[in-house]
Amino acid sequence: MENRPFSKANFLFGSDEEGREAFLQDALFAIAPRFTYQYGETRPIGISDVHEIKHRATLAGRQVFIVRQADCMTKEAAQAFLKLLEETPETSFFFLLADSSNIPETLLSRLARFPFFSQKDSSTVIQEVKWLRDELRRQTRKTGKVPQRIWKDLARYTRLSQKRISVQAIEEFYGITSRT
Repeated sequence: MENRPFSKANFLFGSDEEGREAFLQDALFAIAPRFTYQYGETRPIGISDVHEIKHRATLAGRQVFIVRQADCMTKEAAQAFLKLLEETPETSFFFLLADSSNIPETLLSRLARFPFFSQKDSSTVIQEVKWLRDELRRQTRKTGKVPQRIWKDLARYTRLSQKRISVQAIEEFYGITSRT
């Protein structure tokens, strides 16, 4: 589990459901959890679900929490989930899954993002790259440095897009040249 490509809190999104599920199964195999809990399969996650997750996260043993339809989470649930992620026990892993990346930015900022798009979703990829560009600019203005996490996400998008847009092309187009 030392070289795992995921973190404690992960967001798997995009229209390639098969790709998301394969990644999730690989992660479950690598984590080898004692317990796996799934939420949001039949209805969007609400505040009561987040309270239940918070309670279960305090139990002993390695646990995985899978939240489906994360983009349909209520506003109150998203706020409570944000607080939960800030106090995550070391033995808990979270995987939020959705077709789109429409979740609150505050919550999104606490998650490692893994996009799964098919070739016909290039407009969605472009939309996500623009969001990352804006986030990159905000963080760069705030700290004077380009955060590695956002830079890696931007590079991952360029590799995943069928257009094979180079990082250099994105740097030139958006005027982003410094990396730290």
